[in-house]
Amino acid sequence: MVGKELRQWWRDPWRGLELRAALWTGLIIGVIGLIGQLPEVAPFAGVMALLVIGMGGANMYGHDGTALWLTVVGQGRDTLRADVRGRQIAFALLAGPSTVVLSVLAVVASGAGWAVPYVVSSLVVFLGVAAGLSILLSVVAVTPGVDPHLRVDANDAGDNQLQVWITLFAMPVLSSPTIGALVWAGVQGVPWLAVPVALANGSLAAWLLGRTAHLRLEKRLPETFTRIRYGKDVAAQAVPRSGGGLLDQLERGALSTNVDTKPTGS
Repeated sequence: MVGKELRQWWRDPWRGLELRAALWTGLIIGVIGLIGQLPEVAPFAGVMALLVIGMGGANMYGHDGTALWLTVVGQGRDTLRADVRGRQIAFALLAGPSTVVLSVLAVVASGAGWAVPYVVSSLVVFLGVAAGLSILLSVVAVTPGVDPHLRVDANDAGDNQLQVWITLFAMPVLSSPTIGALVWAGVQGVPWLAVPVALANGSLAAWLLGRTAHLRLEKRLPETFTRIRYGKDVAAQAVPRSGGGLLDQLERGALSTNVDTKPTGS
């Protein structure tokens, strides 16, 4: 599963576009920080890129299209857990090294050695939170696009506006223990003390959100495939119109907000 996901990130034009856009966003923010002499911004280029990668990965099952049918008919006892964890590991293997390299370049170029513990803590916690949040949103708020072999336009991979906004606000909230530790440790003059907190925070978020994702998928795998294959009008018939928990409300929000994508171009 890890190998399959890594290949898809490299070979799927849409996923490749998401990755490149994230890295370019981080690089541009870093350059703006250097030009504008903003030492509070420039060293965090890799952290910004990681936030954008988390947004771009929040519709992975939608990117797969109807290939999810293979998982439906081949489901075993641990299939969905392995599927979710494999995607998380691949995400970390892809996003981690690339954003670390970008962060090193940004810190060296800006000469902001003071920022190293802050950057390390931010990268660690954001990587864990993004790996967990992106897969959970990919399950609960999945939005179909055009099947990969029929895509002719960069926007054919599915609308993910709801996932993007949720990620933008949820990442800092889920990282708040680390942010609080950074503030306290920075005031005390020992910012490196926040790194263990970031490691625990990120690991717990990745594990817990991933667990929630595969348990949700086990309960609603056929409905998830229905959403991808037939669109929101059909999928809405299998979702309670009111009540339920937070995940049910999120699913209804995705059905009412995100737009089903049809083929465009020629």
